[in-house]
Amino acid sequence: MYALNTVPPKPGLIRDTASDGAIVGEIWRLTAAGFGSFVDDLPAPMAIGSVALDGGDVVSGFLCEPYATDGALDITSSGDWVSWLASRAHETCP
Repeated sequence: MYALNTVPPKPGLIRDTASDGAIVGEIWRLTAAGFGSFVDDLPAPMAIGSVALDGGDVVSGFLCEPYATDGALDITSSGDWVSWLASRAHETCP
């Protein structure tokens, strides 16, 4: 997972078979029409692709186009976007 250099800031997930990092996520249920509308409004560099879950299931989920990770900070070790944001808040406090 990367902290993308976008406005506003976004997390970007790509599949990296060389990494053993795990990311916490959420599973949403959408109707087919709702999913189609959601995907239609998705801004670049965000994308939908196959995400492998710990239990072996594969679901459609948020990814980003690999070009977006050029120069972005690898934040996989934080485990999730919210934890990484919280850790940054502590860094900026006096």
